Amino acid sequence: MFRTIYENDADITLTDEADTAIIQGNNDTVQGGLEDDWLTASLRAGQPAELSTVLSGGNGADALHAALTVDGISYSEPEDPGHVAATLSGGSGNDVVGIDAASLYADQELTASGGSGSDKIDIVSAFIYDVSESDHGEFDNHSAYIDVDGGTGSDTINVSVEQWTFGTVRIDGGSGDDEINSANGENTIYGGDGDDHIAALGQGSSAIDSWGRNTVYGGGGDDFLDLNAHGEFSTSNIAYGDGGEDTLNLYASGYEDISNVADGGAGDDKLSLSLFASGGLYYSASGSNEAHGGDGDDDVRLVIDLTSGEDYAPSYGYNTAYGDDGDDRLSATLTVDDMSGDQFRSELHGGDGDDRLSVRGGDGNSLFGNVGDDTLLGSSGADRLIGGQGDDYLRGRGGEDEFVFKAARSGERDQVADFHIGEDVIDLSDMDANAFRSGNQAFRFSGPDDWHGTGRVWLEDVGRTTTLVHIDTGRTEMTIALLDGREVHADDYGAGDFLL
Repeated sequence: MFRTIYENDADITLTDEADTAIIQGNNDTVQGGLEDDWLTASLRAGQPAELSTVLSGGNGADALHAALTVDGISYSEPEDPGHVAATLSGGSGNDVVGIDAASLYADQELTASGGSGSDKIDIVSAFIYDVSESDHGEFDNHSAYIDVDGGTGSDTINVSVEQWTFGTVRIDGGSGDDEINSANGENTIYGGDGDDHIAALGQGSSAIDSWGRNTVYGGGGDDFLDLNAHGEFSTSNIAYGDGGEDTLNLYASGYEDISNVADGGAGDDKLSLSLFASGGLYYSASGSNEAHGGDGDDDVRLVIDLTSGEDYAPSYGYNTAYGDDGDDRLSATLTVDDMSGDQFRSELHGGDGDDRLSVRGGDGNSLFGNVGDDTLLGSSGADRLIGGQGDDYLRGRGGEDEFVFKAARSGERDQVADFHIGEDVIDLSDMDANAFRSGNQAFRFSGPDDWHGTGRVWLEDVGRTTTLVHIDTGRTEMTIALLDGREVHADDYGAGDFLL
């Protein structure tokens, strides 16, 4: 049955047949029946706009569409912008739901839900501006947002805001293997249970104020999350893989404060966090990456590049990663033109398991192997390498490095490669030299021919390419293997190569 609805403020329930309805009345509520319905609302008004429509599909494979057009909208106009709202609910069945908004400003609400079934939801808006987030006081307490709920089933959800974006986009995929794409906006997305594919683009503009923000939760299942944020001011990505073997890719760029935060959750996850300066006059691009692998064997890669911009002086750049439980691979790269002090550095924590930690660039980097047989690879700058428990392999790779040992453990032997006499140091200052005396006693350095025993550190040549460092606490004697090559011998070392 076909019908056109012209009246305003109507509340209409269609027949149980397959209906086609065109709604041109304002503030109408139209409910479909049991069969496959086709409902479309077309509303148009000038500023200030007062437009509203509610469409519900009911049972069946329904097609719902709302088109909202507001004439004469400008972010600079201080009048009352009015209210525009569309609420579309697919109900049960495999539904198609769409909303087109020619212009959105201030009090704007677009809501779509798929219900049960594998639904397709598309929302296109030319403009969202949430004045509650701005400094335009004429419009205090106004807001704009898009809210989408996929419901149960494997849904496809697309949200696109084509111009400047200052409102909020919230999407919940619900259960099922969902595909979600949200372009522009301050995005908050929940994948829900299932193997989801989520792409979020948060992009600001210099027209008024500018930020790009994405927050995405993968939920249960093996999820693929791709987040891209860009803005002139605060720019951020936050991603949670939750359970499953997830892939999280985060890319952030901007002119000032930029950040990526990712947590893989349980499972063998792949995390890639990249942060770049966009450049621009009078801006100081700075930023940070922080990643948590969670339980499982994770691959975590962090990149900060603050050389992409122009006419600025970056103030900081930090990479931080935690592998947590499992055999993890953590790498961090930091590139900046003028790097001084420790405000440009990376800090990696392996956690439990046999981990591989690697840093490039930065100065004052710290690598913590924690528990397990770990491999720690420093940068060309000054690094601190702390192997922790297990048989660890430590390589400084240039710079004035500190190889830190906090406790004596018998049966363990760490290996230190490329130790440079007179530049690098072996730090034993946290280790008690005499287990039978109270307090933290300092060690004493002994030459090859001196007395060796409790509280002493001495060295011994082993083969042609290795020097052993002996450390005796009275209760435990541990050794460190220095892989120093053919040209270096035990008597080349002195007390100055140690922090005792």
